[in-house]
Amino acid sequence: MKILIIEDEARIARRLQRMTAEFFGSQSHEITVCDSLQKGIRYVASKPLDLLLLDLNLNGDDGFQVLERMV
Repeated sequence: MKILIIEDEARIARRLQRMTAEFFGSQSHEITVCDSLQKGIRYVASKPLDLLLLDLNLNGDDGFQVLERMV
């Protein structure tokens, strides 16, 4: 399972990453963290995902832009 976390606050991103890894346990998974909207958009454009955990307010940027590009 390929998982992307887009979160600009490092503390929250680490917590989400830890909680996600615990949730999936021994099930095969790959977690990537992007700390900005631009990095997240580039990642989504270049790689298929199974799960996206998205902050909707990224330093004033609108996280919905990522969802629009995925459709």
